[in-house]
Amino acid sequence: MSTNIIVKRICEFCKSEFNARTTVTRFCSHRCAQRMYKVKLKESKIRQSDTETVYTKQVFKEKSLGDKPFLKVTEVAEVLDISRQAVYDMINSGRLEVHRLSSRKTRVSKEDLQSYLRKVREERFDERTESVVEPEESSGVVSYYSIKDLKDLFGKSRDGVYAVMTKYKVSKVKRGVTVFYVKAEADKAYRLENKPKYLGHERERMQNVKEAEKGLSISDCYAIEECVIMFKKRPGLLYGIFNRRKVPKFRDGQKVYYSKKAVDRIYSSMNKRS
Repeated sequence: MSTNIIVKRICEFCKSEFNARTTVTRFCSHRCAQRMYKVKLKESKIRQSDTETVYTKQVFKEKSLGDKPFLKVTEVAEVLDISRQAVYDMINSGRLEVHRLSSRKTRVSKEDLQSYLRKVREERFDERTESVVEPEESSGVVSYYSIKDLKDLFGKSRDGVYAVMTKYKVSKVKRGVTVFYVKAEADKAYRLENKPKYLGHERERMQNVKEAEKGLSISDCYAIEECVIMFKKRPGLLYGIFNRRKVPKFRDGQKVYYSKKAVDRIYSSMNKRS
């Protein structure tokens, strides 16, 4: 990202307009960055407290059910404070293990339920840590993406983001239990990962356009009659194929000739497919 530019940006914390030297600067000053960090940290602590409260309530409900090793669907719904249908949805999706004693009797072991609750708690903790925004460096040049930022940017899961960051060797720093990735390197990885790929015959068309710019002579070309014999196809069909691929052509009066190089490439690719 060039540093020889000045762009107008809106600070994410104070909402004031400021001059930035990069197009990805988020805050007008280091102070605003620190304040936003504290706000996010406070919100994450509140979410953690709420999660622990819910988890504690669920533990109390479990204890109230006694020492039964297996629970009915109704009892599971009561522990999780959800409907019976929601429990069945969890079972059908494979998120909650069950024991089917018969076609009409479904039971959930208390051990499996506790395992599910631990997993949910860990996932919520991951979301909490991912949402914390790391303060930018005071220079205003180096900044970072959290995992949550990268999930939104790439539209991938956490594992998918980790795979991309590893693939492009993006530098990272760790703050407590949270990992942050250097924004400039992550942006470059995003551009490389989403680099437009040639579709269909686009690469071939571009190659043919470049050849046409160099010019052709009749000795470099096939007549359409030669192409009919080579491909064993009607002239009308060949005209369509050559035009779609922008095959370079040479005109001699009303007669049209086609580049031997381009035609040979098409013939070779068609034979490979067959």
